[in-house]
Amino acid sequence: MEMEAEEYLLLLGLALAVLALIYPGQTLSGEFCEGSHEKLGDYYVSVSGGFLRVSAVSGDVFIAHGQNVILRRAPIEYSYLPDSRCYTVKIRYKGGTSLYAFAGGIALAGGAFFYMAFLKYR
Repeated sequence: MEMEAEEYLLLLGLALAVLALIYPGQTLSGEFCEGSHEKLGDYYVSVSGGFLRVSAVSGDVFIAHGQNVILRRAPIEYSYLPDSRCYTVKIRYKGGTSLYAFAGGIALAGGAFFYMAFLKYR
């Protein structure tokens, strides 16, 4: 029994979506002291007035003052060094490529399924 082209597309789409999910992300880290502000992946990290602020395009995702976390919308690890008044920040980051690969895989699998279920075998 031989598979047809749309069945290959369905399997390819599912494989692409699963690979995008299990693709390991990278860990971005940096040390930030009073007055510093840098870009870390897709995030902007700044320290001002003793507050650590991590922002994304959608707004603030993490705010801390010393050891006290004020806002946590993203799984960001940090440590505070009171002697130097600096923060060490670690962000797990997958990037936009894996999101696009996942969405493309789902679209490919969904299109193949729609074709097989509603158009080809009617």
